[in-house]
Amino acid sequence: MSRQPAPRQPTEGDIALLAKALGDCGVEYVVIGGAAMALHGFPRMTRDIDLFVPVDPNNNARLLKALRALPGSRAAVSQLDPKYMDRGHSTALEGEIAIDILYVAAHRTFEDLRDHVQRVDLDGIPVWTLDIDGMLMTKKTARESDVPDRLKLERLRTALHDAERQRREHSLAGLRADGSAAVRFFAAMAQAAASAAAKAAVDWKHLEEEVLKAGSKDRAIDVRDLAEALCRHSPGAVYPTRQAWLRERAQALVRAAATKRKQ
Repeated sequence: MSRQPAPRQPTEGDIALLAKALGDCGVEYVVIGGAAMALHGFPRMTRDIDLFVPVDPNNNARLLKALRALPGSRAAVSQLDPKYMDRGHSTALEGEIAIDILYVAAHRTFEDLRDHVQRVDLDGIPVWTLDIDGMLMTKKTARESDVPDRLKLERLRTALHDAERQRREHSLAGLRADGSAAVRFFAAMAQAAASAAAKAAVDWKHLEEEVLKAGSKDRAIDVRDLAEALCRHSPGAVYPTRQAWLRERAQALVRAAATKRKQ
């Protein structure tokens, strides 16, 4: 009896073919691991394609249908145990290429990372993966191969945030004509701060706090809308952690105002 040859290294074409099959069958998934690093611009050798999926029997059924549609995969798919998968146990498809089916990555589930799902296009085919922050969360492991990946992703994240900060600074002047009262409120204070600072750098974090305080005293402005405007437009709020802080600060101001009205 002849042994099945070992899976070959997957190519971008394999990722695109898999993504099309998954999309055609309505599978919810993201690509992570080495294949996802390539999607983010860091091609490296990888032995398989890592699919990260939710623990969902219906989604698993669609996943198996998609895998059967891949050329020469039916025998390998027949070796998978749907009941085992439905309990959230990771497994692997060993066909012409290897596909790892993962329900947990670095102690996180698909639901934990749902907010980080991102679409990229590969040869005109939509492929779902994770954004930089989501990828970093899946790389928080003790594996040696994850160390250089983390460093690359962290450098890319810094570069992207720096570029976004500069874009926001250059866009401030146009915000005065925005249709949102909250955005115009921020833009007016930002312009005043920039004029006062002259050639010095604006302390954006300090300004953001001042904007929220001032907005909380203006009955025409919902401070929560103001927090969202800051998250979208302030050069000091490009990081998700800062955005989370601004939203929580706005909620705290709303609660404080409600308590004061009751007194």
